Amino acid sequence: MITVVGTGTGAPLSPDAGAALAGAGLVVGGRRHLAAATTMPDTAERVVLGPLAPALDAIEQFLEKPEGQGRVVVLASGDPGFFGIVRALAERFGAERLEVHPGVSSVATAFARIGLTWDDAVVVSAHGRDLRTAVNVCRAHPKVAVLTGPGSGPAELGAALRSSGRVLVVASALGAGAVSALGADATSAAAPGAASGKDAGAGRRFVSGSGSGSGSGSGSGSGSGSGSGSGSASAAAPGAASGTDTGAGRRFVSGSGSGSGSGSGSASASVPSAGSGTGADTGSGVGAGSGSGTGAGSGAGVGASSGAGVGPRFSSGSGPGSSSDSGPGSDPGSAPNPAPGPHPDTGPGPGERIERITPAEAAARDWGPAVSVVLCLDESRVLSPVRTIAGPPPGPAQWALEEGEFAHRDSMITKFEVRALALARLGPRLGDHVWDIGAGSGSVAVECARLGAAVTAVEKTLDGVERVRANAAAHRVDVTAVHGAAPTVLSDLPDPDAVFIGGGGRELPAIVTACARRARRSVVVAMAALDRVPAVRDALVAAGLDCDGVLLQSSRLAPLPGDVTRLAATNPVFLLWGVRPPVRSEGVAQ
Repeated sequence: MITVVGTGTGAPLSPDAGAALAGAGLVVGGRRHLAAATTMPDTAERVVLGPLAPALDAIEQFLEKPEGQGRVVVLASGDPGFFGIVRALAERFGAERLEVHPGVSSVATAFARIGLTWDDAVVVSAHGRDLRTAVNVCRAHPKVAVLTGPGSGPAELGAALRSSGRVLVVASALGAGAVSALGADATSAAAPGAASGKDAGAGRRFVSGSGSGSGSGSGSGSGSGSGSGSGSASAAAPGAASGTDTGAGRRFVSGSGSGSGSGSGSASASVPSAGSGTGADTGSGVGAGSGSGTGAGSGAGVGASSGAGVGPRFSSGSGPGSSSDSGPGSDPGSAPNPAPGPHPDTGPGPGERIERITPAEAAARDWGPAVSVVLCLDESRVLSPVRTIAGPPPGPAQWALEEGEFAHRDSMITKFEVRALALARLGPRLGDHVWDIGAGSGSVAVECARLGAAVTAVEKTLDGVERVRANAAAHRVDVTAVHGAAPTVLSDLPDPDAVFIGGGGRELPAIVTACARRARRSVVVAMAALDRVPAVRDALVAAGLDCDGVLLQSSRLAPLPGDVTRLAATNPVFLLWGVRPPVRSEGVAQ
């Protein structure tokens, strides 16, 4: 049996998971997980989890040993069944041989830290994968969680989303530390003894501080330690924090300090302390000691503030405080080492960071390896209606919408019959990037966005660009409208998966050539002029695409006087498409 234990994002190990670790013969995990696994037997083998293949081989070799060598325990971050190692283990050893103890996923923890639901979020992994899929999803959807990796972190994501209008929330070292909260910017105190910050955004604000305190106590220890002997006692006092907070939400103040005292055993104290600012703070102290002399004191204060506004914020600082008391307490000095896993409570721990920044700010920083997850948000749409199905919204109930569903000029719009076949050949989907060239009203662009794709619409007239934007807003989708003429403006755009070309005039062959060279999957061209068909077909074939097409003619029902009906013909349209053939290796399509 292989026991897989999720750790590190905000909940303690279960008793069963702790027992499994205590009886382990082989423990596999990242360096930080192994370093925290203090309850594993000294005799247990350790394998640092890097590339999967060597670790899986080590597990297989251990399982082939005679029984009685202990069990295999694999330590992983968060929920190992969510984009985690459970998949590889099940493929290699079978799901029936796995005992999984999930932790709290980094995605759930990050959204919890900023107070948002995530049943309506799209989760995409960029770890060891092409970043473009994550970028396209972020451009198309208002609430996305990106699992990052080397070369696909906040800097790279931010660089690709500079002009998207999104906000990034970068969560680092989740479960390891006390965070700031979400807001417009991050501020920190320049000197100890005072914390300051101004918060005009709604949300939570976390302020950290330090202080000094002294205390004395006597008595016997209980709980995790004993109180016999002589020693020093420490008391905790909250640090005072100053600042104004006009944001609605909670304010958290913590302080630490030092003190001295003498006595026997250990002592604990809890006293109120006033904090300057918007909230009243309370502090608690815990004393511990063995011997006489000086002791260390720590304190924490909690206050509340209220106000109104939008957005979370972070700030940090420090302040003085003191308290003293005597009496029975507990001695954490004699407590056993904790089992590996997250902070003992479900809140943020001391090294954690949650930062709200623009994509440009993210692109300018070196983030290092501690990033857990990046949230990409359109802050105007982070709260969606109540859902029945989690994840991305289901596809639209209809597509190839009537022309009347779009603002257009002089009937210059791709008719719905043509749009229906064009969409079938484009195949827009979640994670794709589609170009609509000569967008006109943007009807094709909007339809592709409704099906989940990120879309760029290129239109050479200013009034056309505004029309595209208006139609996208009316259908509540994101479409990037670019003013300019193809093929000139195409060089500045990210490569597309699919391209629709609905205009181009005399430049049409050159436009098709430019698009066909860069499209990863398909190019669809709509034309009314018979004379342009051969040149377009040649351009598609020359780019290595498999070409096909139809002449599309349709007639719609139209009323006649006398309550009778006739057929009204629409203008015929040539639709050509080119599809990139799959790459083949030794006769097998890749």
